[in-house]
Amino acid sequence: MAQEDVPYVVTEYLAHFAEGFFARLGPRFLAAHTAAHLDSPHARCLIAEHGGERAGFLIGLTDPAGHRQHLVQRHGRGLALRGTAALLVRPALAAYFARTRAVRYTREYLVRRLRPAEEARSGRPGPDERVAVLAYLVVSDVVRFRGLGTALVDGFLREASAAGCDRVDLVTVAGAGGAGGFYERLGWRFTGHVRTTDGRTLSTYSHALTAPHPPHPP
Repeated sequence: MAQEDVPYVVTEYLAHFAEGFFARLGPRFLAAHTAAHLDSPHARCLIAEHGGERAGFLIGLTDPAGHRQHLVQRHGRGLALRGTAALLVRPALAAYFARTRAVRYTREYLVRRLRPAEEARSGRPGPDERVAVLAYLVVSDVVRFRGLGTALVDGFLREASAAGCDRVDLVTVAGAGGAGGFYERLGWRFTGHVRTTDGRTLSTYSHALTAPHPPHPP
C-alpha cells in the first residue's frame, strides 16, 4: 500500500466498517489514521488488484504494542487533534467516546509517551510468544469469490512469519454477518467470543505460524 492508495482504502473502509468508531470520526481522520500505518515498521499494508484496478486491502500488525508506540510517538499529536476536531462536530459520538474510551486512550497515550518501546512490548502474550494481528481485510464487492481475500491473507501470514511471529490473531463479527466461515476454510482456529464496549459480539480466531507460510493452492 502506498499513499496514493489511501483514498481507496478509506472509501472501502467506510463501506464495510461504517459502524466502527474510527469510521464514525469521518473520512479525514480515517485517512490520517490509515496513512500513519504506512511508515510503521510494525504494520503490513497490502493492496490487491484485479484487471489493473484496486480490488481489496489488508492491514495487519506484526507487533501491535510496537505499532501503538510508533503511532503515539510519530503521529499521536496530529491524530489527537484530528480526532478532537471530529468529536467537536459530533456531540453524540463525543459523549460515547467519553463514556467508553477516553480514560483508556489517555492512559495508553501517557504510558507510551513515558515508557520505552521495549518495556511497552512486555504486554505481549507469553514471555517468548510474538502475536501478530490481522486488523482489517476488505475485498471490493464487485470482485468477490476470485481468491483475492485468500491471497491477501496468505501474504500477511508470510509477512508475519518472516517477522518472527508465532501466531496471528483476528476478530470478526459473530454469526452470519461475520467472516468466520471464510477464515475456518483457510485453516484458522476459532478461539472464543468477546464483547465490545458498544455491546457487539465478536468471534476470535487464531492461526499458528510454526514455519514459513506457503501460499494456498488456487
